[in-house]
Amino acid sequence: MNQQSQIIRDKLTLFVENYQNIKGSFNMHYPVVKRLSALAYTLENKQMDVTNINEAHQLIKSDVGMFSNFRGTFVIYLATVLSLQEFPQQTFSDVQRIYSLLNNNGFWKNDYLVLSALEIAKSAESSKHSHIASRAMDFYKAMKANHRFHISTDDYLFTVMLAMSDMDVQTGTNKVRQLFSLLRNDFGFWTNSNSLLHLAQVLALGGHPGDCVQELMHLKRILKKRKIRLDKNPVLSALGIVGLFPINHNVISTELESSINFLREQKGFGAWSDVHQEEILLYAVSILASVWANEISGLLQSDIVSTSTNNIMNNQLLLNPALNPALNPVWLASPALAQQVVMCNAVGYCSYSCATYSGGYSGGC
Repeated sequence: MNQQSQIIRDKLTLFVENYQNIKGSFNMHYPVVKRLSALAYTLENKQMDVTNINEAHQLIKSDVGMFSNFRGTFVIYLATVLSLQEFPQQTFSDVQRIYSLLNNNGFWKNDYLVLSALEIAKSAESSKHSHIASRAMDFYKAMKANHRFHISTDDYLFTVMLAMSDMDVQTGTNKVRQLFSLLRNDFGFWTNSNSLLHLAQVLALGGHPGDCVQELMHLKRILKKRKIRLDKNPVLSALGIVGLFPINHNVISTELESSINFLREQKGFGAWSDVHQEEILLYAVSILASVWANEISGLLQSDIVSTSTNNIMNNQLLLNPALNPALNPVWLASPALAQQVVMCNAVGYCSYSCATYSGGYSGGC
């Protein structure tokens, strides 16, 4: 095992240990959010500190009301990110201020907007917050003009990602449009248009559209031979992340396969666990990207790659019904689970599921 492979293995091990450390805490919250919290600590090369997370959780609860979007399903992840900051209270104040800035620029208030504000707060200087919020709406409007039926609130995170880059709005949106057209031709009609658009938005951070797509399709074929299906709708944008790196595609596929197999062998991540294969893929991609971003200089901005990786994880794990059981309406097929949702509503927990199922409640735990 070479040095880089060992670094990847150590980070995967830390991720598993971090999840085991938080797994027994915050019992009223979903495991997928705890795993994402464990990943947040892992990407910072830190061991899980449940006490700090709990303190940040209490900070959120004391600072905003029960019905706030800041206390939705992802509140523990929000508390996790705050606990990693030097000044959690100041960071949370920044998140709330940026949330208002984004809303004033025309974005709707929802969970996506909270996560977008969080990303800006932890990744950009305070002097740039207003400019980024304005640029994000410029990107959103321009892309909506090009993709009227495909742009929605789940694009907020990606528009913020583009707004934090140094890319001109017109140049960036034209690039996204070109990439979307090329990807549509290669992936075919049956691939979800929203997923293709997210992939195009990630690839816009790379080079020439034609070259990007050609390289991506080559990588897709190699991964498919190893039964690594990053070409599926829920994880398609993650394919764009690994495609951004100028690394030999055989090396990428080998490291991904090794990481996936390693995670599946660990307690709590096995084939009989509640961790879907798509979720495993996203963890592997995030950890690999964090290692490769530190190894490559001058070709890609590691902070943008990190931001786009976090966006994918936030978008797919927290807000995708296919991966997060909290958002899956199939639960209502069971009367017992339906009763549990009602109970959650009554006590103020599981807020997003209550909002989804009951049609109105948007409180928080």
